[in-house]
Parts: sequence; structure tokens; C-alpha cells
Amino acid sequence: MTPRPPSTSADFDPDLWCLFDQYVHGDIDRRGFLDRAARFAAASGTTAAALLAALSPDFARAQKVAPGDARLKTESVTIDSPAGYGKVRAYVARPAQTVGPLPVVLVVHENRGLNPHIEDITRRLALDNFIAVAPDALHPLGGYPGDEDKARELFAKLDQAKTREDFVVEEGGRTQAVESFEAVVVRTDRPATPDEPREVFRRRFDLMCVQRNLKALGTFGYMATVRSNPVYLQHIPRNLAHARHNLSRYPELERLWRTLLRHVPELG
Repeated sequence: MTPRPPSTSADFDPDLWCLFDQYVHGDIDRRGFLDRAARFAAASGTTAAALLAALSPDFARAQKVAPGDARLKTESVTIDSPAGYGKVRAYVARPAQTVGPLPVVLVVHENRGLNPHIEDITRRLALDNFIAVAPDALHPLGGYPGDEDKARELFAKLDQAKTREDFVVEEGGRTQAVESFEAVVVRTDRPATPDEPREVFRRRFDLMCVQRNLKALGTFGYMATVRSNPVYLQHIPRNLAHARHNLSRYPELERLWRTLLRHVPELG
């Protein structure tokens, strides 16, 4: 009988977490993970396959809100994306009983597609009185295949330019995300923010992107230098470009931008 692997995050070696992160984000394949995880398995008296199973998500155990929860109304809608794949499917959840308009939250999945966990997150947000919209980047390839490894393989087949267009596209100061939100709101008969100009939404969206890009730069830099993992270097230029664009766009961020430039001159 194979011994049971560690059961909490603190029980796993930090280097094993880094290895799993590479696997999750497609930098190594399943065989590469198992081969490199063998030494961790030997040290803990289990197998590499058991470690992978312990690290992988368990959607059934993690679910907080059932798909058929009577407090919610859920549906799948199709949104026009003329500059992307033409159409993008989205999972939408909203409160079943509500009075007045509700704000909209865009739920963006990682490179595993619109899996059961992302749908559950969407329902959780709806219970907090939002219209939650979760687009599916894998829709052009048939949607989430029901398997995390297969989902990662499908992601490699996507035209990344079209996929980005499906989510957020710069076009004359507008974003496809805004237009997609409006399309969903029309379909759900719930204006999200009727008195909020498009520019206000765009500003909030851009500020969120600044935070996410700066966090990614810190993470990728740490992995590349401290952890000596060069595969993360390829992601840094894109995040620098996005952060630079949004930092220069808003005057109220000028002081932050100047401070960052002293430490990260590449943002200039």
C-alpha cells in the first residue's frame, strides 16, 4: 500500500510547489513533473504520482455553491467577438431574487479553461449580489474538456492574439470587456451600472491591471533569480509593457511610477 502523501500546503517542500507551478503553467509536461518530483516522493515515503494527485485540485471537495442553488440564476450566453474568434461563450450567474441594478464582475480563468472551480467562483460572487460573468477561452476548441492536462494541451493550440481579443482589446479607447459586459447585461435584463460612464469602468479595469502586472513581475523576477528558473523570463517583457502603458495613462499614478522607476528602470 502506497503511503499517503502530505495533506496540507505547509507539508510540501517549497521547491516542490515551484515544480508544480511550472507544470500547471505548461513549462514542463506531466512526465517532466513526475521525473523531477521523484526525489521529493522518496523523501516523504510516497510516489511522484501520489504527490501530483495530492497537489492537484479536487473540484468536488472545493465546491461551495451547488450548480442548482435556488438562490441563483445561471446560464450560458454567447458574446460577439468580431476581432477574436467571432464568438465567445460565458457562464453567467446572478441572484435569483433582486431589486434594482447590479454591478458586473468579470471572472477570468487561468490556462485550464472554464473548469468547475471557476464556475463555482462565479456562483459565489453572484451570492454576494453581483452579476458574475466567466468567459471560456477554450470555447473555440470545444470548451473545457473535463481534464486539467487536456485543457493545458488545448491552450497551446489557441491563437493567443484572438484569445486576447475575446477578453480585452484596445480599440479606440474602448475595451472588448466593456462591450462584452454590456452584451451580457442586455441579455440578462439587468443594467450593471446605468449611471457609470464607460471611461470610469475602463479606469477601474486598468488600475486592477496595474496591480496584477506588478505582482506578476515580482513573482517572475523571484522565480528567475532566487529560484534560478529561467523559463519565467519570457513572460516579463509583456508584463512590463502592460504595466508601463497603464502607469503612463493616469496622472494620479505618476508618483507611484516615479518610485517604481528607481527600482525597475525598465518601466520607463
